[in-house]
Amino acid sequence: MSLSSVLSDAQSKATRTRPTVLAITLAGIAAGLALQGRPPQAAPAQQAVPEPRIIAHLGGWTSAVDVEGTLAYVAVGSRVRVIDVADPRRPRLLSESPELPAVIDALSVSGGIVYVADRAFGLRIVDARDPRAPVPIGAGDKMKGAKAAQVSGSHAYVADGATGVHVLDVADPRAPREVALIPVDGGEAWNLKVVGDRAYIADRVGLRVVDVSRPAAPAAIGARETLGWARDVAVSGHHAFVAAGDRGLVVLDLTDPTDISRVADLDTPGEAWAIEIVGRLAYLADGDSLRIIDLADPEAPVLLGALSVAGEVRDLDVVGSTVFVAAGSTGLHVVDAGDPTAPRELAAVTDVPVQANAAAADAGLLYVADSAFGLRTFDMSEPAAPRLLGGVDTPGTPLELRLHRGQVFLADRTGGLATIDVRDPARPVIAGGWASAPRRVTDLDIDGDWAALLDAPADGGRHGLRLLNLAGPAAPREVGALNTLRLAYDLRLSATRAYVADLDGLRVFDISDRAAPKELGQADPIGVVYGVAAAGDIAYATIGESGLRVVDLADPEHRRVIGAVDTDGYFRDLQLVDQLLYVADKDFGLRIFDVRDPAAPREVAVQPVTGVVEHVLVAGNLAYLSLGTAGMAIVQLQAAPPTATPVRAPDPTATSARWRLELPWLAAGR
Repeated sequence: MSLSSVLSDAQSKATRTRPTVLAITLAGIAAGLALQGRPPQAAPAQQAVPEPRIIAHLGGWTSAVDVEGTLAYVAVGSRVRVIDVADPRRPRLLSESPELPAVIDALSVSGGIVYVADRAFGLRIVDARDPRAPVPIGAGDKMKGAKAAQVSGSHAYVADGATGVHVLDVADPRAPREVALIPVDGGEAWNLKVVGDRAYIADRVGLRVVDVSRPAAPAAIGARETLGWARDVAVSGHHAFVAAGDRGLVVLDLTDPTDISRVADLDTPGEAWAIEIVGRLAYLADGDSLRIIDLADPEAPVLLGALSVAGEVRDLDVVGSTVFVAAGSTGLHVVDAGDPTAPRELAAVTDVPVQANAAAADAGLLYVADSAFGLRTFDMSEPAAPRLLGGVDTPGTPLELRLHRGQVFLADRTGGLATIDVRDPARPVIAGGWASAPRRVTDLDIDGDWAALLDAPADGGRHGLRLLNLAGPAAPREVGALNTLRLAYDLRLSATRAYVADLDGLRVFDISDRAAPKELGQADPIGVVYGVAAAGDIAYATIGESGLRVVDLADPEHRRVIGAVDTDGYFRDLQLVDQLLYVADKDFGLRIFDVRDPAAPREVAVQPVTGVVEHVLVAGNLAYLSLGTAGMAIVQLQAAPPTATPVRAPDPTATSARWRLELPWLAAGR
C-alpha cells in the first residue's frame, strides 16, 4: 500500500486541532498608518493555491521493537514498520503504517494489534493483523507524555510520566476505555511489565509493585528506590532487574513485595535503557551497546559479552538466541547471541538520512545536511520514491547548505564552511572550505559569488556575521566581519543587505562594502526572531509562539510593522516563493500564506506533519520538511507555485530544499 497518505480525518480529530484560517491581524496603529494614503487598489488576481500532500518520508529514529512469531514490529519516527524476520539473516520489509500523530516512544504487540505510546498524545492502536496493511483503528484519551504501553489480557497499561499509569479496557481496540489510574507519587512512570496479577513499574526513582488482579481497582503493594534512573524492569522468579540509567543494572529481591530490598548492582559503561530476560541471561540496552549478563546467581550478576551497534540502543526483544535491537539513528539490528560471550550482528535495517537538518534541491536532485551522516544526495526523479545516490561524511555537524555552480557549500558547525563538489552526485567530494575554529558556523546564505555566515564562539559570547568571497570555491576568502549579534538563528542575503534573525529581534546590515558591513538602524523589538525572509524592502520575521511579523524597511532608520499573523503554533523557518510564504510550524507542520498584500497575510493551506519541523525548502512543486531525528517529510504541492520571482507589494512601498537493507525509498510503499 502507499505509505504517503495524509493523516486521516480520524487521526486529525484525535490528535490536535487543525488550525483553521488564523486570526490575521494588523499590528495596531502601525498597520493602520502603513495603509493610509494608498490609492485604491484593484482586487488581486486569483492565484493558484498549493494543496499540500505528504508523498514520502525519509528516515526517522528507531525507538522500539517487539517481535511476535516471525514478525518484528518496529517504531521508526512516527510510523510502525512490519518486518518479516523468519530468516533473521535477511529481514524483509512487509509494510509501514501511515504517519501517527507524534514520534513513537514504545510499542507492544498482542495478536497482531500494536499498542503505541506516542509521547505527545497517549495511546494509539494499529491493526496489523494483515501485516501488509497496518492501519490505525483506535486511540486512548490524550495523555501528557506516554512513554510505554503493555497489554495483558483485555487491558492496556500506559506509562504516562508523572501522571502515573493509565489502565484501559481494550476488549474493543477501536474504542479503548480508561478504567483506572495508578499514581506514582513523585515519580515518573517510564516503563512497566505486567506479570500475572502484578504490575512492576519503573518510575524513574525506583520500582513500584501494584496488584492488578482487578484492573479497575489496582492496589499498591510496595516500592523501592534504585538511586539510578529506573527506565525499565524485567522480572524472573523472586527478583526484579531494573535498567537504571547510569547505575547500570540493579537487582531487587521481591520475596516480600511489601519490603523490597536491593541485593545487587552491576555498573555498566553506558546508560541502561531497557532489559529483557530469557532463561538465566539478561539482555541490556546500554548506551551504544547490547550487553549480555549471566544471572545464574541473581544476586551476583556477571557480564558475559557485549556488541556495539554504533547507535543509541533504546529497546530490544529476544527470541531464542536472536536479539532484535532498536538503535536510534542506526536503525534495527539483528544479533546472533548463540554464544553470549561473543554476540555478532546478522543484519540491519536502516534509513538514510535519519537526522535531517536542512536541504537543497536542483534538477531532480536532493542534497540533505544530515547530522548523523554528513551530506547525502538523492535522485528525486520519482518524488514518492527518493533513491539514495551517495554521500560524504563531514568533520562536524551539518546544519545548513546552499548550492552554487556545481558545489554544495555546507555550514558544518565545528568543521567550518565545507566546499563539496557534487558534479557527480553519486560521489560527492570535499574540495576545500574555510576553517572557522575556534568559532562555530551555524548558518549561511549565498548571493552570487558572495557568502554570508553566522558563527558563534564555542564558549559563549557574541555571535558574528562573516562575508566570504567564493570566486575561488575551494578556498573561500573572508573579506569582512562583525561580532555584534546577541544570539543569531537565521540569515538571508538580498543584494546589498543581510537580514539576521536574532535574540534581539530583526537585524539588518548594509553589506554594499563587503569589507565593512554596518547595521542599518536598530533591531526591531518584535520578540525573538527565529526565521527571516525578504523581498525588496519587505521582511517577514517568524517569532515563535507569537507568529509572524511583516516589516517595511524602505527607511531602515524608521521601520514599520505593517502586518502580522498571531498563531496558536510555533513559527520557525520560512521561505518566500513568488507571493506565497511557506512556514515551518513546530506544532502544526507546514503552513502556507498568501502575501500578495504583505499588510494582510492570509493562510491558504496547512499540512500537518509528525515531528518538529525545523526547516522548510520549496523547490518546484515539492516542499522538503526537515524533522531532525524524525527524518524528512516530502510534500507535494499539487498546484505548483510559479517560479520564484521578486515580490512586489502594492504602492507606495516597493518589495521585492555484511547484509544490510537500506530503505530510502520506503515511503513509496514498494
